[in-house]
Amino acid sequence: MAAIARDGRENNLKALVTDASNDFTLDIVRCLGKRGIDVYVRGKPSTHGLDVSFHSRYCKEKIIGPDPKKDEYVEFLAQTLRSRNIDILIPASYFSTEKIARNRTKLDPLTHIEIAKLESIKLAGSKKRTYELAKALGVPYPKTIYPRDFDEVKEISRNIKYPVVIKPISARAEAKATGKPVTIEKEETLPDATTRIQYTLLED
Repeated sequence: MAAIARDGRENNLKALVTDASNDFTLDIVRCLGKRGIDVYVRGKPSTHGLDVSFHSRYCKEKIIGPDPKKDEYVEFLAQTLRSRNIDILIPASYFSTEKIARNRTKLDPLTHIEIAKLESIKLAGSKKRTYELAKALGVPYPKTIYPRDFDEVKEISRNIKYPVVIKPISARAEAKATGKPVTIEKEETLPDATTRIQYTLLED
């Protein structure tokens, strides 16, 4: 995609895509690369060997940097944007998107960032808040229960219809879980499954 970039260049645009270990990051890299955009991909040291996007032929440069949960993440992004003259920044995870949204005043002067406002991002990251909005708008959504502790899970397990699905309450809770969402077919296995997956029951 030949176009005039932020610094007046008339050659290929440059994109920085975060979170190289995510499967859908690879889709973004391929989509941009096939259109002639130079794609720079950021990954974490802890996942370097699992960063599938690094192995794409459309990855112009592999960039290893701090986890988006770390304070130094934003400064690292800023340095990367300046040193490579990046035209557009594309975050590819909830944590990267939220951190970038919180620090737009620092990053906006350096590149184009096409993300929603912070409050909308936080809403999308919370199943509870999303369902509350759906209810207010009259949009159907799954019947959902929010237990506050594991004793309440045991009580609930005796008074609900099966099957049920255990899911984290938010993107942050999902990151702390030790397992993926699971379908439970009968009462006896619900408390055990909840304990095994170790979801954070409350939003933080």
